Parts: sequence; structure tokens; C-alpha cells
Amino acid sequence: QNARSALRTMVRELRQADQLLQAADNPSGKTELSFAVDWDGDGSISGCGATPPDVPETITYYAQSGVLYSGCKKGDAVPLADNVDEVEFTMFGSSLGLDANGDGVVDETELGGPPWTTTELANVTRIKMSITMSDEDGEEQAYGAQAYLRNRAVS
Repeated sequence: QNARSALRTMVRELRQADQLLQAADNPSGKTELSFAVDWDGDGSISGCGATPPDVPETITYYAQSGVLYSGCKKGDAVPLADNVDEVEFTMFGSSLGLDANGDGVVDETELGGPPWTTTELANVTRIKMSITMSDEDGEEQAYGAQAYLRNRAVS
């Protein structure tokens, strides 16, 4: 239940992403993902230092010591799920101009990452997520979902 709930939250928030981030406090890669959402529609992104009525509009997901965290930056986050063994993010694009092998799928290598630059992340329009968890008996289970980034369609 923990993993399903975390994935639902992640998909819901990611669908609204305006931009994917790549910075020291807001990293994006195979095991962490950062993005910005203009929640209030004012055209600017409020960071962790936002003061009410503004809210932070950056989100970073990462796992550390068996806990999946969500917050405005790495190190400033709250637990989203526990008993997490691994979290993985896989990026895809939709610009067929980048489809080097002509298979109709713009995968990570065709996008240029990982590791990612901000320019490469600008072409990402779909993210596949997987969470591997262990229960009290040590049984592992994998859960997956994907999010199409509605605000990031690239032709």
C-alpha cells in the first residue's frame, strides 16, 4: 500500500511538471528526480524559501536509508514511503527528430543522458518510475508507474 500511494502521488505531481531540474539541491538522474510546477500560475517558480501565501514550487524525490522522500530540495523533504530498497526513474521523449534508431521510441540514450543536463531534460515528456520495497519478512516487491508530463509536450 505504501508504494502504491507513493506512486500515485508522484504521478499526479509529475503530470503537472513545467520543467525538470538539474542542480546540486534539485538533482535528476536514475535514482532522484527534481521538477518545478507553477502551482499558482504566476509565471515564476518559488523555491524552498517561499513565504506565505506562496508555496514552494520545486519537488525532489529521492531514496535514502530505506525511505523515499519528497520535498522542495534534497535534504529538505518529508518521508513519502518507507522500506524502500530502490527507486528508479527512466526518461523518454516525444520528439521523433531525436529517434536515432527509428523505432518510434525516444529513449534515454537518444535524449543524451544520463547523466542529464538541463538542455537534455527539456526534451523529456514521459517518466517511468519503479519502486522496489521489502516487507517485514524480507520479501521484495516491485511497483511501477509512468507519468506523461502534460505541460511538456514536444513536437
